[in-house]
Amino acid sequence: MVFALRQVDVQTFYVQRAHTSFASAIFRYQAFGIQDQLGVQHSYFHIDIDNFKKWNDLYSMSFGNYLLIEIGKRLKQMIVKGKDTVARNESDEFVILSTRLTADGAAAFAEEIAEQLKTGFCINNTKCDLTASIGVAFSDAKTPKQFDQLTRLGETAMQSAKESKVSVFLYIPELDGVR
Repeated sequence: MVFALRQVDVQTFYVQRAHTSFASAIFRYQAFGIQDQLGVQHSYFHIDIDNFKKWNDLYSMSFGNYLLIEIGKRLKQMIVKGKDTVARNESDEFVILSTRLTADGAAAFAEEIAEQLKTGFCINNTKCDLTASIGVAFSDAKTPKQFDQLTRLGETAMQSAKESKVSVFLYIPELDGVR
């Protein structure tokens, strides 16, 4: 199930954070050249692994690091080379930028990501069942967004997914101004 978010909610929920991780800097560099062209179709996925801290607490930070590596590998297998970019943003968060999906396609891809992560991982003979909160923001010729705005909307949608206890929350520009 996919839920929607309006711009009004974005202003309420979003607290600006500095993007300081190395992966985030590289991701922004790779995406920036094409993303700041208004009207170009892009989907941004902000993925947070739910309750990740428990794996570090139960086993070790080393165990958690191996788990993050496996999550990254699985996400990398799901993307289309040359059309998508995936990076670990910080801590237990990953981001994907895609230039190949419509808004409906982005929602379906987010659901696919959530399902792939639910299939679980095996680290040192320990089965790890995961869920994720995924925020999706979309930009196209009808609803152009600058890169920083797109990432902010995706992060806000992810926070809304977390708060609503759903896997995917989609920011839909058409709902701006609708109460």
